Amino acid sequence: SGSRTESPTLAPSGSRSESPTLAPSDSRSESPTFDELTRLEDRVEGEPISPIEELIKAQDEAAATLARRLTARGQPDNPGYLVLNPCSFNRRVALELGGLVGPIPQGGPVKASQFNDGVGRIVVEVPALGFAWFPRQGPNGPPPSPGRLRLADDRCVRNEYFEAEIDPATGGLRAIRDPRTRVNRLGQQMVFNPGSTAHVQQIRTTSTGPALGEIVSEGVLIDAKDEVLGSFRQRFRAWAGRPLLEIRIDLKLTQPPKGYPWHAYYGARFAWRDEQASLMRGVLGTSYTTSHTRPETPDYLELRAGAQNTAIFPGGLPFHQRHGSRMLDVILSVEGEETSSFELAIGVDRGNPMQAAMGVTTPVPVVETSMGPPHVGAVGWLFHLDAPNLLLTSLRPAADGADGVTARLLEIGGFGGQAQWRCVRDPKQARIIDAHGEAMLELPIQGDAVQMDVGRNDLIQMRVDFS
Repeated sequence: SGSRTESPTLAPSGSRSESPTLAPSDSRSESPTFDELTRLEDRVEGEPISPIEELIKAQDEAAATLARRLTARGQPDNPGYLVLNPCSFNRRVALELGGLVGPIPQGGPVKASQFNDGVGRIVVEVPALGFAWFPRQGPNGPPPSPGRLRLADDRCVRNEYFEAEIDPATGGLRAIRDPRTRVNRLGQQMVFNPGSTAHVQQIRTTSTGPALGEIVSEGVLIDAKDEVLGSFRQRFRAWAGRPLLEIRIDLKLTQPPKGYPWHAYYGARFAWRDEQASLMRGVLGTSYTTSHTRPETPDYLELRAGAQNTAIFPGGLPFHQRHGSRMLDVILSVEGEETSSFELAIGVDRGNPMQAAMGVTTPVPVVETSMGPPHVGAVGWLFHLDAPNLLLTSLRPAADGADGVTARLLEIGGFGGQAQWRCVRDPKQARIIDAHGEAMLELPIQGDAVQMDVGRNDLIQMRVDFS
């Protein structure tokens, strides 16, 4: 993924880790302008309910415009899909694509593929700040091989990174283990606080691979008087090559919670055996030990025991409550909550949990194309950051309409050093700017790369101009 091609618009690359939104393939509208994006961002930050439909529309328009540019010189009459990665780290994304007439061929960026009833379930490796293209249909031939590992059976889903066992009594997670030590890291079940009992009604294995292992459990929560508080459905997924156990929870409440939110809520309760394990919470991308009864973080909670770490990704849900030293609730529904579906994840021994947390919550734009692949290859990058301890939190066009971009970077590893920001075109000027956009420091440029020195926990705002 190092060298650029001769193209003035793209550079090729290679891959790492995380599910999609399909942009309309024939949308001819242009990308939102800087001013339109700024107004939309102000509304997201200032209104109590985010304008979700407008956000999706802006994303789809931008994705469709970029896809047309990328595939303009591709092979005609060769339909496929272009997957875009807006994160500054490589991702392995899971996609479900409907309306197919046959399996997506495995190979290139497609690391796993299966086809059932017109739906393709695939795992695709996408470079950081880049793209991956694959054809809609492969040549006629034998179906994909079943794979070396069966991804699900009656009570377990598994892949190369973990094995998750479903509890036949509660319908929750009985254990999640890594394949090396086989130590149970974590358990989970549905609860109503102040008190309830979970009763499972059925557990079904709905997919065994080769790309997806899936088990669905359904049950009810009962109070002390044996009255039904509500029903739940939990879906556990293990994708081939993806290091996260995905958990989707759907609630249908007979008795919605009422009263003080910390005392009356429905939640996902996690429990662990080791009382000596340290509980950490993610704050601005970095893990900090917490002894608080009600730790707040929308990013991740991490359990550390010796060299092992187990991360809970609440998918943006910020409020949690501990019970003793070995249990914690991720609060899902309180009085007034309108959402009934929630998506969480668990990771085992992840080196950079903040990257995984951002991957869980960041959409994956997928555009259906009529031609392809792009003339520079099936995978490529538009920008490249060579320091894994730097996280891109914002990338937008220059505010004054100039031929440039503004990027905001956060140091999340707790150590400083040098870094390179490579661009698809050679920059003419690069500067550190303040919050008002005023230049503070000129940055050196070598070819397509901007050089910078980064301090521990730095927040850097940088402007790069191309003309």
